[in-house]
Amino acid sequence: PPRFLMFSRSLSRRSWALLSPALILASAPLVMAAPQADMDAGDLARLMPEDSIFYAELDAPGDRVGVLLNKLGLMGDGIQIGDRRLAISPLLVNELLGLSGAAVAVTSLDMAGGPPGGIAILDPGNLDIIRGLLETVVPAGGPSTDDIGGHPTYIIENQLWVTLTDQLVIAATSPKLITGALERLVSGAKDSGLLGNDGLEKSLALRNGSLLYFCVNVEPIMPQIMMGLTMVASQDPGAAAVMDMLDPESTRALAGRVSLTGEGIGVDLMLDLDEDHHNLAFDLLNMPSLSAETLSSVPAGAAAFVALSLNPVGQVPAGEPGRVSAMDLGRALFGN
Repeated sequence: PPRFLMFSRSLSRRSWALLSPALILASAPLVMAAPQADMDAGDLARLMPEDSIFYAELDAPGDRVGVLLNKLGLMGDGIQIGDRRLAISPLLVNELLGLSGAAVAVTSLDMAGGPPGGIAILDPGNLDIIRGLLETVVPAGGPSTDDIGGHPTYIIENQLWVTLTDQLVIAATSPKLITGALERLVSGAKDSGLLGNDGLEKSLALRNGSLLYFCVNVEPIMPQIMMGLTMVASQDPGAAAVMDMLDPESTRALAGRVSLTGEGIGVDLMLDLDEDHHNLAFDLLNMPSLSAETLSSVPAGAAAFVALSLNPVGQVPAGEPGRVSAMDLGRALFGN
């Protein structure tokens, strides 16, 4: 029965050893029959359509916030403030921010001004209160409809389908999007969905270690963007000059992240351009990368510092000409 399956999956390997061999053999077919989607959700990005226009995810906020609070001395014994001690309980962090993850993707845009199409996936993790709240609110928000992938599904306001699995909550503007996500989940392929988009490989690599991540995939909407910009440029010579300087057609993606680690809070933005791009504005604003020597100039006792750098990822290979930046122009003019 479903109740038994949910209970059996929550058991650790050690707990399995306490069960009798007969019970293990009898229940094995039932456990194997459980949807693979509920065994291991894994990376939510692989569940999203490969040609998604916008993607954003929140990854294990409780774990990442806990690492930072522990580094600041606010976990465990805490810090002494006068005659009082400030200490944040790990249980509080886990109960408030214990989500395994959440992700949303925009898959289509209505140029006539209608609502966009998309899909959102929530993995409540160990937050049973969130799962229980959704299992209560969703059925009350709209009537049930045909199951998707064998899971109960509800339709809200005749425009949003919500499917509840034992592990995930999936909401989308079309049943087809939910079906695709469940198929990718069951397949278990590590490079399916958005992770199979070779054009976003560099942008998606920025997710590593991030608390919050977003990515705008420009390629699917570039024809519409260029059509609009061309119309504007045909009527405004100034706009045409700006287009030539920015070379918008060379843009692949824009990505960003907020990361929380034991070292502090980091914010990164990434603009992915074609290797042979002619974005003059990017080239002129190019600055040296931050190095260990740069960071060594920051006093060891500093409570915080801000650093800014804009440059391509990696180094220009030896023997290949680099791009001209505003700093190069300064050296050429003043001979240094």
